[in-house]
Amino acid sequence: MLGHWRTHSEYQSYLVENIADFYREDSNAIMQYQRALSKLYILDLDPLKPVLAGYYSNTGAPAKHKPELIRSFLLISEQREHSITNWVNTLSHNKILCALIGLSPSGIHNVSSYYDLINRMWLADYKHSLLNFKNKPKKNK
Repeated sequence: MLGHWRTHSEYQSYLVENIADFYREDSNAIMQYQRALSKLYILDLDPLKPVLAGYYSNTGAPAKHKPELIRSFLLISEQREHSITNWVNTLSHNKILCALIGLSPSGIHNVSSYYDLINRMWLADYKHSLLNFKNKPKKNK
């Protein structure tokens, strides 16, 4: 089950409020992420909620911060980082990147959350995947 989904307008308000503080402190640091900031500000993830809801059960603990996790995947791509472990470490030390995805450094996802989403989306319908996996034939004895 999906937990609270921060709407796009809520995210935009959060971003403007937090980035303004960083901009007052060090405008050059914000300008370094200008391209990513623009992309994430206009990207509306609200249409993904019903799509993602189908990949989670209706029982159990609610999945938290899923739009923020999607934004984090987009930002990891924008920053050309290839390791999720390194990315989580980078996020834990960079308040600006955390603000861009919509979280505080204390609220960032752990590495397993990234892989859980990958497994849910990529391996969800493995019977109909493009790759046809078959068991290795047994040797005749």
